[in-house]
Amino acid sequence: MNSGRADIRYLHSFLVVTESLTFAKAAEALRVTQPAVSYRMGQLENRIGTPLFERAGRRRILTPAGRELRAFCLRYVMELDALSGRLTGRPGPATEPVRIASVSGFGRYVLFPVLCSAPLRDLPIELVYETADEVFARVERGEADLGLVYRPKVSSYLDVRELCREELVLLAPAEGLELTAPTGPDDLEPLPFVTYEECGYVFGAWFEHHFGRQPARIRSARRFEELEEVVASVGLGVGLSVVPLDCASAALAAGRVRVVRLDGSPCLNAVYAITRSGAFRRDEIEAIVDAVGRRGTRRID
Repeated sequence: MNSGRADIRYLHSFLVVTESLTFAKAAEALRVTQPAVSYRMGQLENRIGTPLFERAGRRRILTPAGRELRAFCLRYVMELDALSGRLTGRPGPATEPVRIASVSGFGRYVLFPVLCSAPLRDLPIELVYETADEVFARVERGEADLGLVYRPKVSSYLDVRELCREELVLLAPAEGLELTAPTGPDDLEPLPFVTYEECGYVFGAWFEHHFGRQPARIRSARRFEELEEVVASVGLGVGLSVVPLDCASAALAAGRVRVVRLDGSPCLNAVYAITRSGAFRRDEIEAIVDAVGRRGTRRID
C-alpha cells in the first residue's frame, strides 16, 4: 500500500462520486472540474493500492474494495459527528430520515401500517410511491436508501433480497356478476377487467401460476393509477381484477368484493427489498426490513 496520506477531501469526493455515479455529475456537485475529480480518485486508488471503480458505460461501479471504503467513510462521518457532539456538549445532528421508495400497493397496504407500529413509528421517514422501474432508478441514483418492489432485477448497482410473499387473488364484486371458478384463460376473456399501472406483471404472474399461459386479450373496462380505485370499481360491479390480497382486505371485510378461488395452490408473489451495493447498512433500514419480513405471508382461506 502506498505510504502517502490520503487528503480528507479525496474521501469526501469519493463519497460524492458514489452517490452521483459519474465523474461529470460529481464534478458539478463538488464545483470542480472533471479532471480534478479524476485526479482525486486516482490519488485515492494509489493510496489504497487497488482500483475502487469499474466502468459501465458512463457510470462508475464500485469494486469490492470501493464498497468497503464507502462503508468506512460513512461510519467515519457518523462517528466524527458523534465525537464532536460529545466534546462540545452539543447534541449530535438529528437522525437523517430513511428515504424509502415502494411500489404503491405494497407501500400503502403493508409497509405504511408497519411503519406506523411500534417500534418504528418514531423513525424519521421519507416515503414515496412509484412504479417498480422508478423505484429501481431512485435506489440506483442514491435518491432512496431502501426500495420495495414485486420483481427482482439483476444489477451490479443493487443488492436484492426477498423480503416476504403475498397472495395475488382474482377479485370479483360480491353481487351482480355471475362467475364460476374459471378453468382456463379463455373463460375470462369475454369478461371486463379493471386494470391499473402495475397490473401487467401482477396479471401475468397470476395467469401463469394458475393456467400456465396468458389470455389472448384482457378487456379493460376502467384503468386507474392506484389500487384503491380498482378495488372500489370491482365492488361496484364494473369488472374483475387481479390484485395483492392486502389491497382488498377492507373491502372483503365489508362484503363489497369476493375472492374467486381456483383449485390448486394459491399464487404467492415475492416482494423484494433493494439497496445500493456498497451502501452503509443503517440500523434503521435493517429494523424496517426485519419488521416487514416478520409480518410474513398474508393469505385467506
